[in-house]
Amino acid sequence: YDNKEVKKIFDFDGVAQSSNPDAESCDILIAHSKRPLINESVCDAIVFEAEKRAAEVGGWTTERHANYPTTDFPLQDLPNALNIMRACLLPEVAYPFLANVFESVLPNPAARLAFRVRDAFVVKYSATGGQTLLKPHRDGAAFSFNVALNKLSDYEGGGTWFQMLDSGEFQGAALRSPQGHILAHSSALLHGGKTLASGVRYILAVFVTFEDAYSGWERNYFEDVQSFDESSDIQSTFD
Repeated sequence: YDNKEVKKIFDFDGVAQSSNPDAESCDILIAHSKRPLINESVCDAIVFEAEKRAAEVGGWTTERHANYPTTDFPLQDLPNALNIMRACLLPEVAYPFLANVFESVLPNPAARLAFRVRDAFVVKYSATGGQTLLKPHRDGAAFSFNVALNKLSDYEGGGTWFQMLDSGEFQGAALRSPQGHILAHSSALLHGGKTLASGVRYILAVFVTFEDAYSGWERNYFEDVQSFDESSDIQSTFD
């Protein structure tokens, strides 16, 4: 993708930024699409396949992530969703979105072709049983993104909380995405899933890393963002 064309396609809000003395502008750390980038029928199909799988095997998995467990299914267990991700979601939507959003921090133009998926899974939050929240944590990747798979009217509460946004008029709040929207951020930011008050919330969560040639840059980027995040004097109100 030519970056100029990508900028015409993807419209996003830079929700949080950090000052970079070596750049002409601030580096975006969190970005939220202004419009749905994934078709409603595709989102519904992914949820349907996940629930069908749960019915077949006797429930969702809950022990894949030891430190911060989620009620989920890895996409390896959902062949239709995996095909969707490989065929169109990554090459046509997610990778161009990430390359555009995080253009200022990538080490060189070729890095936009070096994205790799470390983990991808469908998460289910339920207010009536199972997982209702996800405690604050940092992801083991360079960038993370999630796709909202169902409508905001299906649940109350929930959303993604970020420590660096937990101040002022935004204190204690979370970013809640309409169906089909993408929320992307640096994996090094402390974040969590806010408590669901009612209903059921589904997301597709993806951790993105790079080819081995960029491992040194990736490590330094993670450490720089984590240091910036930890330098804040914001007092967490996550509950």
